[in-house]
Amino acid sequence: MVVENPFYNNGRFISPSLNRLYIVDLPGFALVEPYRNQTGYDLLSKRALRQLIFTNRVDLNIKPNGSLNIIDACFESDDLIVRDTAVAVAEEYGRRLGIMLVTLKRGDDINRMARSGWDERHWALWASVNTVWLGGGLVAGHLGQIAAQTAQKLLRAAGYPAYRVQRAENAAHLPLYGLACMASAQTQAMLVADFGHTAVKRGLAVYENGKLAALDLLPPAAVDYQISKEIALSQSAVVTFAEWIVDVLTGTWREFGFGKRPLTSTIGVSMACYLFRGQPPTSEMGLYGRLQLLSDNVQTFLSDRLRTRLAQPVQLRLMHDGSAAALTLPNTEGTVVLMLGTAIGNAFPVFNP
Repeated sequence: MVVENPFYNNGRFISPSLNRLYIVDLPGFALVEPYRNQTGYDLLSKRALRQLIFTNRVDLNIKPNGSLNIIDACFESDDLIVRDTAVAVAEEYGRRLGIMLVTLKRGDDINRMARSGWDERHWALWASVNTVWLGGGLVAGHLGQIAAQTAQKLLRAAGYPAYRVQRAENAAHLPLYGLACMASAQTQAMLVADFGHTAVKRGLAVYENGKLAALDLLPPAAVDYQISKEIALSQSAVVTFAEWIVDVLTGTWREFGFGKRPLTSTIGVSMACYLFRGQPPTSEMGLYGRLQLLSDNVQTFLSDRLRTRLAQPVQLRLMHDGSAAALTLPNTEGTVVLMLGTAIGNAFPVFNP
């Protein structure tokens, strides 16, 4: 029996975004005031974690404007205060994650009313979830492991003893591994790229006897900050942004595409944007969503430009980063992958193509 994804109902897209999920209250649950009337983005985004680290910067002994990656070293510091504070930050992040998942599992009316667009089917899907895999740069290190354990403990204390929260293997590069899963049996090598809000992660997937043998990570490319800042202001900036995407892919092909193994003509590309058959839905008007202003099929649009640039019969396979990440997981009901980075992305493996 084919189960229809309620977020893609008869071709109509309903955003599954957890960034817009409001946690108004959890009746009967000891929900402390700082978590009330907060969105998923308020609690778990990169900005939220940065603020949490900034609040504890003195005990962490880090500079106010330091990279988020620096906290991973704090867990192995010789200073007990630094180590304990890092653990406390990770546990707090995990509590926030657990509270969001409890909100989704329970589906209290007060929170349902605050999440516009979702109906009984959408809440029922979230209520069916009993396994969460975490991916994304924010949870790739020690923080992610502790946060996952903390969230799971909170869920079990809330009455869900079978609920599992786990950090995925290769969490930081999960979409790349998912894209690599799409290769045909004859593929020997394939380029893959994950376009996020701050960086483009890239990899060269190598295959033996039709199976992925290795994913060689390539140097990441920084997102052009000036273009991304201007993209909401004019369509010309969207055109420039699209050309920058083609530049990145062209440069990757030319720099890394001539190894010992022939490249397949398909390039796997994921983006931090929900996509429906290679096209951002009309409601997705963020950094990558605005590419829809240029074409009614962004996948075809970018493929055509890349073919012209490379003079090669290449073809992009374009996916949402969460959907790509979900390809690495068992295709089972009750499972969801959360991508925690600049914002929150999510996907259900059972609904992946």
